[in-house]
Amino acid sequence: MRYLLFLLSLCISISAFGQKAKKLKLKKVKVRYENSKQIKEEYTVRKKARDVKEEYYYEYYKNGVRKTEGEYTNNEAVGYWVLYYENGEVASKGNYLKDEKSGAWETYHQNGNLASKGTYINGIRKGLFIDYHENGNKAKETNFEKGKEHGFQAIFDEEGNQVDLVEYVNGIKRGGGKTTAKSTTEKSGYVEVYDFGEEEIYKVVEEMPEFLGGDKAMLEFMYSEIQYPAIAKKNGIEGLVVVDFVITPNGNITNASIKRDIGGGCGEEAIRIVKEMPKWKPGKQRGKRVSVQFNLPVRFKLE
Repeated sequence: MRYLLFLLSLCISISAFGQKAKKLKLKKVKVRYENSKQIKEEYTVRKKARDVKEEYYYEYYKNGVRKTEGEYTNNEAVGYWVLYYENGEVASKGNYLKDEKSGAWETYHQNGNLASKGTYINGIRKGLFIDYHENGNKAKETNFEKGKEHGFQAIFDEEGNQVDLVEYVNGIKRGGGKTTAKSTTEKSGYVEVYDFGEEEIYKVVEEMPEFLGGDKAMLEFMYSEIQYPAIAKKNGIEGLVVVDFVITPNGNITNASIKRDIGGGCGEEAIRIVKEMPKWKPGKQRGKRVSVQFNLPVRFKLE
């Protein structure tokens, strides 16, 4: 009896392994640009369901350079994908799982240098993402939780020097401040302190300084007060000016200086606006009002 059962199970196993997987019947598709012989897309679909892509997928620019290459399974992007610029350089590359980005992804500048890198889980950013300037130097480090900025974001200039540190909580920006200084930096938990002689100036505190009324009120103040410098207007100068300053425990603005200028009097105008600001709500650390280093980007744009 046992022998008979053994033979029966063996026959069932052999029969199962002997079955061949049913192969999908596919049809090749080529889509061309209007009034042109140039192929725009090239892929395969199921013969009995022609809206369902399977296997390879290629997309091309009008000049014939490949734009996209990847693979589909049951109309979902899977596996390794690469996107290209029109000059043929890689724009981005990484993996898909069930039509969502999964694992490590990288993007590139058109000159071939790395632009960013980070990890996705089910299409959502997770962990550390690093952005780079076109010259290859680091531009930004940002931590993500559940697809939102969470923790500290470090910002670097084109020379690779850290110029700001901003705190995010569940995607909401809490504040920022200058990070470079000619002094020793102390770290205590999430607080960094600069010692400038007798006074300690913080760059990140538990309660960051705030313009009374919030960011919207600050923007309204600036738009109502700012005057586009005549020289800049005459010469078509546009761009971003960054002003550094310190918010004292009394909410006053001191030590205002130009961190980044575009010329034409724009830097001086940004400084003037900052100095005319009313008192801020001061920053606090452990319940105590403290001085906090801050920076403010001011964009000048002609219309």
